[in-house]
Amino acid sequence: MKWSLIVVLLVSIQFATAQIVFDLEEPKINEINLKETSDGIFCEVKTNEDSWPIFEWSVNGVKIKESEPLLTSGYSEDDKIRCTVIATNGYLNSTDFREIISAQSSPPAITGAIIGATDTNGVFPWLLAGLLGGVILVLALINLRLYRKIKS
Repeated sequence: MKWSLIVVLLVSIQFATAQIVFDLEEPKINEINLKETSDGIFCEVKTNEDSWPIFEWSVNGVKIKESEPLLTSGYSEDDKIRCTVIATNGYLNSTDFREIISAQSSPPAITGAIIGATDTNGVFPWLLAGLLGGVILVLALINLRLYRKIKS
């Protein structure tokens, strides 16, 4: 009796899960535009609702690792650039691509930055902040002394 109940439960669970139907619209790529900007090559995509794009780039037929809509490096003037877009809803996919011949080389990569204090009319901001902090501390001590006098 015990085993037959377990078998019936397993069969009913399997039957119930087999009846799940996803009501998903197949992803569609409505439009792809490639634009050269001073920052790189931008792949503008419009997909249907409930889907999102995944980007793959290739330069002269060689895939590169960039997976964002903006290609910022890895190409030169007169290279054949392809943006392949995969529209997905997590279950179904749709793929399309556009190609252009680049009119410019990729912008130079930023390799570092210098961070430091700047001079504001002869007074460094950190010095000004330190002086202001000192004034606030002195005022707090004066208020504490007045508070103690009034209390006693």
